[in-house]
Amino acid sequence: MKVGYLTAAIDRLHPKRVTFAVVAVAGFVAFVVIGEVLPQALPVLLPLAGPLVFLPWVIFCACTWFHPERGSLRREPGGRLATLARKAMRWYAELFIGLGVLFSLAVWPALAILWL
Repeated sequence: MKVGYLTAAIDRLHPKRVTFAVVAVAGFVAFVVIGEVLPQALPVLLPLAGPLVFLPWVIFCACTWFHPERGSLRREPGGRLATLARKAMRWYAELFIGLGVLFSLAVWPALAILWL
């Protein structure tokens, strides 16, 4: 199996995947609580929600799906139909991961600033 830089990064981050999920959920809860307690702080904090909540969730998904040995979308030998279905699912998941990173780092902060 060809090991690229992304596979190596996922292999390094896989043991920390639960931490990324906890950070994402804790960040979401913190934003909801701050929004209820201090609504005047939301214009400052809302642009940070994408990088602090959505990005850890995207990294968690990438680590869970694409780990070379334990990922649910890892490459394995199989029948032709299974191979085509797996390729389609991997393509869709890779698109989700790529767009998720772009959205959390660039689109969300820009929209949050323009919206407020």
